[in-house]
Amino acid sequence: MLTAGFGLDASQVDQLLGVKEQAFESEADEMDFLANIGQQFGELREDFEVLKERELDFNEYGEAEFFMQFAVSDEDKALDDKIVKYRRKRQDATVEEMAKEFGVSKARIRKRIQYLLQVNRYPLKRGIDEATKEEKVPEPVVEVRYRYDWRPEYRSLSREDGYDKSRKFCQVMMDLSATRLYTRDDINQLTALMGYSVWERRGGWFTLPSGLHRPSCRHMWVQQLVMKKGKEVSKIV
Repeated sequence: MLTAGFGLDASQVDQLLGVKEQAFESEADEMDFLANIGQQFGELREDFEVLKERELDFNEYGEAEFFMQFAVSDEDKALDDKIVKYRRKRQDATVEEMAKEFGVSKARIRKRIQYLLQVNRYPLKRGIDEATKEEKVPEPVVEVRYRYDWRPEYRSLSREDGYDKSRKFCQVMMDLSATRLYTRDDINQLTALMGYSVWERRGGWFTLPSGLHRPSCRHMWVQQLVMKKGKEVSKIV
């Protein structure tokens, strides 16, 4: 599958599987290979809607923590407060009644009630069986993806002062990330093929205008929480 699907030869498959290290005759050969194989991994940026993003420190990615930050949006928090306040006034309020009152779906009300029950915030009386009844509804697929980008303080540089003076590795990764987003597994597979950590390769000493040295270049990985356009799954809520 790897030879047919990705156009790899036997030695490259061995490298992907961790059998042997990749050897390049020159930096040009190495960067050509990275540019080519980088197109075989990841997906097109235009296929995703970005919900949230953060710039990563040198060796940080914390995907689970990132998901948790997004787990309760400001909109959900506002709806939670409305539900709690409404139930305190009307302890017999049903899911259907609250959905109509707040102009949202019954499935969304059930989902928020489940969350409020988990954190002991839902005013109880009766109607809990109905409120938490399982129901299959379509829900967007939310994923974590990565792109290679400038550190914020360098994003206004001209091409001559920025891109043209960047390392060849950074130029290739910037070109790839202009159109593609990668999963952590994609980056790990690129790492296996290249024979070094593509994740950590953004490192390398950089001399600041002050003369101080920093153990990372002018680029960084940006972690994004994305939703693929037009893709939904049926989920129990």
